Amino acid sequence: MAGFIKKYLVVTGILINISLLWVVFAKPDFYWGLQKSVEKNLRKTAPPVANVIFGEVIRYSLKDDLKQLGFDQWSPKPALPTSSNIIRSDQFKSLQAASNALSSGDTLQISQGTYQQAFIVKANNVTIEGLGHVVLESAIVDGKGAIVSKANNLTIRNIECRNIKAKAQNGACVRFHGKNLSLEHVYFHSGQQGLLTSNKAGKIIIEDSWFINLGKSGRAHGIYVGSDTELYISDSVFLGAKDQGHEIKSRASRTLIQRSIIASLSGFDSRLIDIPNGGELFILESILEQGPRSVNETAIGYGLEGKKYSLNTIKMRDNIIILERDGKNNLLHLKNPDTAVVASSNLVISSQTTNLPGLNFVFDSRAEAKLAPYPHLPPLPKHP
Repeated sequence: MAGFIKKYLVVTGILINISLLWVVFAKPDFYWGLQKSVEKNLRKTAPPVANVIFGEVIRYSLKDDLKQLGFDQWSPKPALPTSSNIIRSDQFKSLQAASNALSSGDTLQISQGTYQQAFIVKANNVTIEGLGHVVLESAIVDGKGAIVSKANNLTIRNIECRNIKAKAQNGACVRFHGKNLSLEHVYFHSGQQGLLTSNKAGKIIIEDSWFINLGKSGRAHGIYVGSDTELYISDSVFLGAKDQGHEIKSRASRTLIQRSIIASLSGFDSRLIDIPNGGELFILESILEQGPRSVNETAIGYGLEGKKYSLNTIKMRDNIIILERDGKNNLLHLKNPDTAVVASSNLVISSQTTNLPGLNFVFDSRAEAKLAPYPHLPPLPKHP
């Protein structure tokens, strides 16, 4: 009898393990969901047991992450020399009155201070510039954003913007309905959306800027650029999108990201980069980090709402990519697997298999790649 019981237990154990392996490989989403459910219940009912099985709970904090990484304090830059006509905000009763005085070619210099004001820009070919530390906060115009413009060739420089909210849940620091916008050394954070553009917005250029802790209900994002537009991002930072927002959402025909950091950290974000209508996507010499609390398993989504353009390619070179979401991680989600993906010299850290083609350097962990533990971000890679 004892022998029979022993054989029964051995066979049963083998069958259970085979079944478990089948679930892990054939139904990974079900497996991860079941594991999360079991862990959640054990955390409530038997914390010591949960700590033994799943490890100690890590207390994530975006605020602490930003402080540790040095992204908790932003500093303005000195005003750039200009030969254009200067309109000074302190000569007017409001920012809107100052903006109304602008003519083509003028520069509006906003004096240092915190403004609970929003304004519309009507003149083409103008620059809005902060003198010293300028903060726009908690005010919108037209139910849209802090700075709203239908004008063409607008430059916004050296301004902090925060806490922008709208009833439509897409309140933006900048709502742009014109053609050709440049954002230079701006800091947009802690609101629903940093930038929202219309379709056919010409060229959108973002340089030396920070977009942090932005998003709302999965419909507002760090930035959201419309279709039939070109988006160029360089030397900028997109961190910790919230409430299932993407750090970058672009329907542009061409999206180029260079020398920039795009990281979830402890944010409840969705994708790092969402390119729903395809087009040309270039990611060069940048850092991508999918954090432990990312809601979406995919770091980059491409063409998931159907391709709009005749030219559809993805090129990734000399990037550092860290996938450390709790659960399943997927670097690229392509609706059409035939999309041309060219990748080379990327350093990828992931405990799971990635679908990145080409000659790249793949490590299972930060330790194996000789990188400091989370939330550390390495220096930006440099292409020789």
